[in-house]
Amino acid sequence: MSCNNNKNILIIDDDISVVSITTRIIERFNYHGITALDGESGLEILRDRCDEICLVILDLSMPGMDGYSVLLKIKEANYPVPVLIISGLEEDAAELIARNEFKFMSLRSLGKPYDMNALIRVVQELA
Repeated sequence: MSCNNNKNILIIDDDISVVSITTRIIERFNYHGITALDGESGLEILRDRCDEICLVILDLSMPGMDGYSVLLKIKEANYPVPVLIISGLEEDAAELIARNEFKFMSLRSLGKPYDMNALIRVVQELA
């Protein structure tokens, strides 16, 4: 998927420091970060602004609605947006991506902590 002129990336993570660092990294590469600190808020933003968002960066482990539940909602709503799953447990993210229920979605994973180069490489591949 290509963002064309749209470089908005929705970052859904409950850790404000991860959100802040990720936003700073992507903005250095001319992307714009739209942030949500929980799954419910992230889905609301995606619902309202889906046509403006070219990528979702999604944490798997969050209180309340976790990343898996958010991913299911994205799939159910058929939002045409790729998702980068970030997790301190990269094996869990890889296992989730391998599930048959998500085979038609554009998904990648990246383990936490990640460095700037790894993040940007995956963002550029997906966005």
